Amino acid sequence: MARIIISQGDMVEQEVELTKPRMTIGRHSSNDIVISHRAVSGQHAAITVSASDIQVEDLGSTNGTFVNGQRIARHTLADRDVIKVALHTISYVAGAAVAATAPVAAIEVMNGPNQGKKLTLVKPLTTLGSPGVLVVVIGRQDERYFIRHVDGSGVPLVNGAAIEGEQHFLADGDSIELAGTRMQFSVTA
Repeated sequence: MARIIISQGDMVEQEVELTKPRMTIGRHSSNDIVISHRAVSGQHAAITVSASDIQVEDLGSTNGTFVNGQRIARHTLADRDVIKVALHTISYVAGAAVAATAPVAAIEVMNGPNQGKKLTLVKPLTTLGSPGVLVVVIGRQDERYFIRHVDGSGVPLVNGAAIEGEQHFLADGDSIELAGTRMQFSVTA
C-alpha cells in the first residue's frame, strides 16, 4: 500500500498509509493528517488517490507546497518524491515496503566539525544539507541507493563530478561533497 513518511530534520514524526480517496494535510485537527506547526496552514494540502495515479494539491496555503524543490499547485506523485510543507519533509513511498534483504548503507563525514560522524541510512529517504544553499535526498530504490538534488543553488558532487539528471545511483565507496563537506557512502551486505 502507498504511504507517506513525515519527518522534521532526521526525526520521523508519522508514517501514514494512503487508505482514503482524499486525505487532507494541515495544522487544524479536522485534517486527516495533522502537522502541528504554525508555518503549516489550517488546511495546507491534500493527497488524492485514484485508480490511475496519486496527486498532491496545495490548498491555497500561505507558505506553499513543494515537490522535489519546486512549488506546485497540483502534482502527480512518483515513488520517492519529496514533498515539503513548511519545515516538514513528506516522503512518498509507492507500494510495498523495501524488502528486509536490501543492503544497508551509511554516510560518514570526512571533514569539518562533524568529521567521523556516521549516519546509517535506515529511512526510505534521508535529507542532507542546508535549505536555500544545497539540499539532497538519499534514498533506496529496490536494492540500490540514489542521491537527488532537491533544493538550493549549490551543486552536489559525487566522486568530484556534478550529478546530472533527476537522480544519480550510488556505489559503495562513492565520495559525496555538499557545499564543502565531504562524505563517504558505504554499503554493507
